[in-house]
Amino acid sequence: MSGNPSSQISNLIDRLAHFLVRSRWSYLAIGFGFPLFWVASLVCARYAPSFSLWLNQEDNWIENIQVVVLVIGLIMTVCLARKLRRDNLKLWAVLYACFALVIFFVAGEEISWGQRIFGFSTPQWFIQRNYQHEMNVHNFRSARPPVSFVRVGGPIILIALSAAYAALGRERTDKWRAYLYLPHPILIPLWTCYLSFSAIRPIYMATHPGKLRGPDVIAKLSEPAELIMYCGIVLFISMALTRELPVERTPERH
Repeated sequence: MSGNPSSQISNLIDRLAHFLVRSRWSYLAIGFGFPLFWVASLVCARYAPSFSLWLNQEDNWIENIQVVVLVIGLIMTVCLARKLRRDNLKLWAVLYACFALVIFFVAGEEISWGQRIFGFSTPQWFIQRNYQHEMNVHNFRSARPPVSFVRVGGPIILIALSAAYAALGRERTDKWRAYLYLPHPILIPLWTCYLSFSAIRPIYMATHPGKLRGPDVIAKLSEPAELIMYCGIVLFISMALTRELPVERTPERH
């Protein structure tokens, strides 16, 4: 391995991507682990609300794992953008560089831009506009409609893209490099878990006219649902990254 720290990080990320894509444990996690985690989160929120509240509170286990997953996804996306640039796929490199910025923004939002880590108080401007009194944008009162739209529309689009991957077939997917923008169908259970969360509140409000807010159990599912979505994104990036890596051919035996 090269002594260059950048090369060491790149090699480490490549190995991690290969592990996430090729390990049988990953497929068990995707097919069974995440759905079971989602069901367990629902049961916990319904029948053990105190424990669920503790587990999902700010700067606790679920949110910290979210940030770790997002940081891994950020590094993977940057590595993928660099590989695409070296392959002279400049447009794709720019698009993935922009996607890296999006992941960085989401990670910053999850920890309120280090507000509690560095111990600074919420500015008055945010207190007046943020319904959780934190220094982030996605909890602005005015941001609720677009955030709700993204939460419902995002997983629907991802499910459709995953279905399109299956319809294209492996040969055309590789030929068109469609794996760079079409998530693998194996990720549909993760998108479905998140969709089931994001659709609960609109359905509840539509079927209970006059209610001003949904039940508390829905709010307790926000952090587990986001963790599942972030893991799905990292797995998608891992799959795209491993496709872009050179294939090591074993010498033929005579």
